[in-house]
Amino acid sequence: MDNYCTNCGKAINEDTKFCPDCGHKITVQNRTPDNLNDKNKIIIIALVAVIAILAVAISLSSGIFYENVPLERMDFEIFKMDVPVGAQFEEFSSVPSYGNIGGFIFLKNVGKYSKQVFMFDVSTLRYHSVSDNFVFEKNEGDISIYKDRTGQTNLHYVMKEIDGYDFGLMGEDTNTMIKMLNSIEITDSNTLSTQSK
Repeated sequence: MDNYCTNCGKAINEDTKFCPDCGHKITVQNRTPDNLNDKNKIIIIALVAVIAILAVAISLSSGIFYENVPLERMDFEIFKMDVPVGAQFEEFSSVPSYGNIGGFIFLKNVGKYSKQVFMFDVSTLRYHSVSDNFVFEKNEGDISIYKDRTGQTNLHYVMKEIDGYDFGLMGEDTNTMIKMLNSIEITDSNTLSTQSK
């Protein structure tokens, strides 16, 4: 059986004291090319596994891949909407009347899935515009999707007009927010108009 350099793996004569290729001092240990290939394969497989785990962790933490968020019907008295199970929406800002141009209501999710969907608003403002922090990304049917202008977060704002009211949701999970917007059922348009006009 041939001897191999333990440093570079080159074949060497049995009586060689230093590797003629790399100059490494030869030890008594014999190495075959098959052993080297097996070790290289193990190292490559380990590196690929680490890279795959890191890619999944990064994508999950950035919100790119959210699990299918379970939804339940919530009655907001003046409209109903499917929301994430365990979500709790509290009003944190509203202007019921802003002159003759309409008004708005903002509700924040202080319950579960607040990263996926953390805020929604209802507006009757005639000149409703999206914050300068967002830039238009695309339309999906009658829903407009905006993304974070800086591109540093996975934050999105999705908006849909229903019976003259603009409903908007902000969060990281656009699929869930689209489902929520498509589930809206206005149950008391008179009260809604007095609260948002």
